Amino acid sequence: MKKPIDPNLNSNESEDILFNGGYDENKIIEVEQSSISNKTQNDIQTQTNELNKIVEKTADEMEHRHHHHHHHHHSSSGEHRHSHSHHSSHSSKHHKSHKHKSSASRKLKRKWKNMSKWIKVPFVIILIIAILVGGIEGALSYIKYKGKNDFVSATITDKNHDEIITYKGHKYAFNENVVSIAFMGIDQREMLSKNDADFVGCADADVVVTVDTGNGAVKIINIPRDTMVDVDVYNDTGVFLSTDNVQLCLAYAYGDGKEKSCENVTKAISRILYNVPINKYFALDLEGVAPINDAIGGVTLEAQYSVPDKGIIKGQTVTLKGDMAEAYVRTRDMDYLEASLNRSARIEQYVKAFAQQLIPAVKKDFGVVTDLYNTASKYSKTNITLNNATYLASTVLDKGIDSFETYTITGSMTETKHTKYPDAVIAEFTPDEDSVMEAVLNTYYIQID
Repeated sequence: MKKPIDPNLNSNESEDILFNGGYDENKIIEVEQSSISNKTQNDIQTQTNELNKIVEKTADEMEHRHHHHHHHHHSSSGEHRHSHSHHSSHSSKHHKSHKHKSSASRKLKRKWKNMSKWIKVPFVIILIIAILVGGIEGALSYIKYKGKNDFVSATITDKNHDEIITYKGHKYAFNENVVSIAFMGIDQREMLSKNDADFVGCADADVVVTVDTGNGAVKIINIPRDTMVDVDVYNDTGVFLSTDNVQLCLAYAYGDGKEKSCENVTKAISRILYNVPINKYFALDLEGVAPINDAIGGVTLEAQYSVPDKGIIKGQTVTLKGDMAEAYVRTRDMDYLEASLNRSARIEQYVKAFAQQLIPAVKKDFGVVTDLYNTASKYSKTNITLNNATYLASTVLDKGIDSFETYTITGSMTETKHTKYPDAVIAEFTPDEDSVMEAVLNTYYIQID
């Protein structure tokens, strides 16, 4: 049969190039390894500034506890039965009457200011874990509040979802507690021809992760990369050109290879899911799968697909290490129309296995956290802040959640002839409307009857 391909893509995985200059087909430049991944100094400085605030807040909390403890030993229990507001006012006056600060708070601030920013960056993640396992309450409250407020503010700016939906005889109301993140795996290696314009990579893996901040429930929606959807097309400077009905994976290619591409994929995913609000994204270059996989000691699963040259045999339990992990989630047989659907199922399996093995890996070796942070930053692009991550992680852990539900959008795959290459066909996935509706209702809505 004819080999199914995507527009602007072919199966030559040895090429890694980026077309620049809008629709000028003659301009070709090499892709830099860090094109979508490396953190800029501004990103690092922003995170450092946030952590500076946290440390200052923590030191102030420690100082407050010190003086409160001192005050307690000079007061009867009856004198401490005043209201919280009165205590705050009294405590404020009490602090002003002292010329000194606690030695602990002074040491914390002094050590933090003397620490280089390159040490502070991995320390961010260590602080998160320390907080989650019973660390500094003041800092935790501070960043949880900021993280929650960020999500709430972003959701308010979205389309109003106050309407009641009736589906198959039942009524559903939008769950305002749900926040969602679009995860995308970016493949920059494949392309169809050097004559195709402005290729910066494709979103080959597309997953939405949601967290119900009310009960901590985590749910995942897996969307096939060939799903047909209206995608906005931009030139390399970010200027909007048109909207085309194409495969979801191309939403990244029709952006700038940076924030605009990530936002474009996120918008396209939202359109597929009936315009539910999705404000955060995490884009990972698939080149980063292997190092991130190894940061937790590898991932063990039962292979759904054979990759003989990597020692992976279908039906056998294997621990994926190194480039085995990348090959398992990336390889697909281009001779079969539904190859991308089979790969999508493997990606879903891998994500589940990775998540289930991450927590024990961190408990066994605390350094895993730092390794993951430093490794992921080399291959990813995201608008998820330290506050967001801490808020969601603490919410899930506080609720005792250790598993999650997954939904895969089903539908039909068809092929059409490529207009430029007669020996090639284009794979197009049409999602089943009921499959999409049920995934959306089960994830974003609450049945009210």
